[in-house]
Amino acid sequence: MDKQIMELLTELKKVIKEIKYMLNTFERAQTGDLLEGTNNRTESELECLNHRILQMDKRIFFLEKQSIYRR
Repeated sequence: MDKQIMELLTELKKVIKEIKYMLNTFERAQTGDLLEGTNNRTESELECLNHRILQMDKRIFFLEKQSIYRR
């Protein structure tokens, strides 16, 4: 009886270790997904800002050009 209990406890410990390993793997995968999503969002925001700056630069150039011709 004691031997069976010890075998069951040993088996249970193995299963618990496997479950912990799987959970850690899932957590790392989710963290990677979150970081990847953050990087994609950051790149998208950067592209948007670059576009807005470029548009503002064009407007400033146009206004400067107009002011030169008005003198």
